[in-house]
Amino acid sequence: MPSGRGAIGVLRVSGDGAEAIAVKVCPELRGAADRVMTRVTLADENGAFDDGLACVMRGPKSYTGQTVVEIYCHGSPSITAHALDTLYRAGARPAAAGEFTRRALINGKLDILQAEAVADLINAGAPAAARNALGHLRGNISRRIAEVWELTASVIAQTAACADYPEDDIPDITAAEISDGLNAAAGILRELSNGYERGKYAREGAHVVIAGPPNAGKSSLFNALLGRDRAIVAETAGTTRDTIEESVILGGVRVILHDTAGLRDTDDAVEAEGARRARSLTETAALTLFVVDGTDSCEAPEIENMLLVANKADLPSYSAGAAIAVSALTGQGIDGLTAAIAGHIGVPGPDETLIANARHAAAVRSALSGVMAAKAALDEGFSPDTALGELEFAIDALSELTGRKMNETVLEQIFSTFCVGK
Repeated sequence: MPSGRGAIGVLRVSGDGAEAIAVKVCPELRGAADRVMTRVTLADENGAFDDGLACVMRGPKSYTGQTVVEIYCHGSPSITAHALDTLYRAGARPAAAGEFTRRALINGKLDILQAEAVADLINAGAPAAARNALGHLRGNISRRIAEVWELTASVIAQTAACADYPEDDIPDITAAEISDGLNAAAGILRELSNGYERGKYAREGAHVVIAGPPNAGKSSLFNALLGRDRAIVAETAGTTRDTIEESVILGGVRVILHDTAGLRDTDDAVEAEGARRARSLTETAALTLFVVDGTDSCEAPEIENMLLVANKADLPSYSAGAAIAVSALTGQGIDGLTAAIAGHIGVPGPDETLIANARHAAAVRSALSGVMAAKAALDEGFSPDTALGELEFAIDALSELTGRKMNETVLEQIFSTFCVGK
């Protein structure tokens, strides 16, 4: 459990000796019914020190696949610390980071994709990130990968069997069957790969830069989107000299907003450096909001991934043209702009699960490369062995993605990010 004060402290013990150890601390658990909450007294060699509840979840039907006991005590730091110390003296040991989930993986309760989703769900910084992680935990992506595995493995098995045992009456797999199987596998992998950028934004947040000429209202819009005064606003051109960065939830996704210096030619070295930094940020941002003064004519530059926003919609001489009309002063149009930002970033739908991890994306791309290379080899008349080699490369990539092929280095990297107790 995390350190700190709370109403309830939760202590978890898992392993072959978990029940016997828990009984030493909570005697009422001796012979307790499976998965039934039991009123217990927590006691050490000097007697009782707390009242609580406990539940025994015997393996293999548990989170880890082993017997798990959860004890719910009062959340005083002194009580939980003493309860942990008593469990240690009874034979338990502190769990390593992510050890419970790692045991679940080793015991076949989760695959690696689902195990990583546990950490993503804990660390989710926005509703979209939480929904996407929950989809991974429920196996939505694992099932798509399993489809590709079966399609690819079927082609490998049938092709290899026909080549290795020509004397047997094994029905030859037709070119059309091979092509259909590989096309279906490639289609799933391509769909997963294409969704990575949107999934990454949901998981990590999307950088959105507010840029434009001086006095267009960039800082006012920055504050309006944040819902609080963060940037200094003044009528003096060049007030913002450096970038200001803040995080906010917009349309269900975490957005890292950057307020930047006005873009104009200037002899002021500090202001010129601010403008340079602003231009640099627009080159890597998920989206740039180019803000112009709607009461003045201003030509917007060509920037990739840009929304043109015309501010000061509350003034009588205003004209938005093709831009998104807003008033940072009154809040007019801010909801519409928020929806446009979320739409451009591509927030995952409620029933949509996207890959969101760079390791996953790399494995999917490798598998897709192998499948496409195998298809090309067969289409160009190369030997089946060439195609089989490419397909085995694809299978290896999928194996490391889901954990069918355990890579200890990858496991260490994954579980180093987990908190203790999960």
